[in-house]
Amino acid sequence: QIELVREKIPELTLTTDLLVGFPTETEEDFHKTIEAVKKIEFDQSYMFRFSPREGTLGSMYPDPISEEEKLRRLSELIRVQNEITGRKPLKEIGKKKRVLIYDRAKKGGMLGRDETGKLVVVDRGKPGEVVEVVIEKVSGWTPVGRALS
Repeated sequence: QIELVREKIPELTLTTDLLVGFPTETEEDFHKTIEAVKKIEFDQSYMFRFSPREGTLGSMYPDPISEEEKLRRLSELIRVQNEITGRKPLKEIGKKKRVLIYDRAKKGGMLGRDETGKLVVVDRGKPGEVVEVVIEKVSGWTPVGRALS
């Protein structure tokens, strides 16, 4: 079904929160999470390991998963997501976007967000200005564009 959504909304930005190491999570559950992340290809994920918090339902379960195992699972999940996140901006090269400038970039140029909320570095512009940009390269995971006007 995610393929249909992406087909209907090509510029979709899909993010999620992922928790690993919940007391009832099995190794099989964890591998299913990894496979789902690979299939869905989230643009961004906020990833955490379980830690019990007083007053929550999670704190009522015995916690059989060691901290070491939780960290291993979290590291693997982060590695998989980083591979996906690293590939996605390369698909932006050559595309035109409307970008709302909001601040100066630390390494030169301006920071902005495109219409889907993705960060873009632009060669010029003023905070509050919307500029038409063509993406020319990627720096890290961030598309870098040239203002067209």
